[in-house]
Amino acid sequence: MPTYIVLGMHRSGTSAVAGMLDRLGVRMGPKNARPDWIGRHWSNPMGHFENPDIVWLNGRILEYDGTGVHETLPWDRIPERARAMTTEIERVVHSTEGEVWGWKDPWSVFTVEAFLPRVHDPRFIFVVRNPDQVALSLFRRDGTGAEESKRVTARFAQELAAIGARHPEVPRLDLRFEDVTERPADTIDRLVAFAHLAPTDEQRHAALGLVVDEATMHAMGRSLARRELATYPKWLGWLVARDLRLGRRDPGALWRNASHELVGTFRAAV
Repeated sequence: MPTYIVLGMHRSGTSAVAGMLDRLGVRMGPKNARPDWIGRHWSNPMGHFENPDIVWLNGRILEYDGTGVHETLPWDRIPERARAMTTEIERVVHSTEGEVWGWKDPWSVFTVEAFLPRVHDPRFIFVVRNPDQVALSLFRRDGTGAEESKRVTARFAQELAAIGARHPEVPRLDLRFEDVTERPADTIDRLVAFAHLAPTDEQRHAALGLVVDEATMHAMGRSLARRELATYPKWLGWLVARDLRLGRRDPGALWRNASHELVGTFRAAV
């Protein structure tokens, strides 16, 4: 029962890698998931491919309010909070694990240590990207300043390196953003070899279709953003319902997230 854990900073290609794995035969979402679980969004129109149960749990561990990637998270308290949620981690893993499965959530870089003792046969896939490119992408999505983005990216990189050093026994595949976006067919071959998969030609084609050129990606994102703005009341209701489902019940946090999403959506739509 191998468990494939995709680890990397936000905006580094982890979604594409998770999507490729899912299309190639590794279940990255919940059991019996609805088709919309992949989470298409103007900031990631091909989908995030994140298991919402694990995203919810990571959000609780990090006390995350959903408003982008910033330095204000309780970094020092994360290990203690993760240990305090052992029961919830075991429940989510037990309800999600399967014969060939895995998950991706960038925040797992800081919580994966609490999951590892509770999963069978973990295997890492590290995905990295140039910090300057990450900073620019975070600015476009969240409005995060360049210097703050670089500091957060450095924190992710340090923790990613520490995970690898602490767990040399865990099989690991290293990928770069450029591998995924510029040589997707080669990336698929490496994933297939690493995970010992036997995909059909149709599955390979579906995985390859997750990578499109930058202009097409931006056009798709703009279309999704305009669609969200055109149905703003419905979209706002969906956003609040999602935050409540993820345990974000503080009115101030709900308002900040709604405002943050609205600003980002306007920026993407124009």
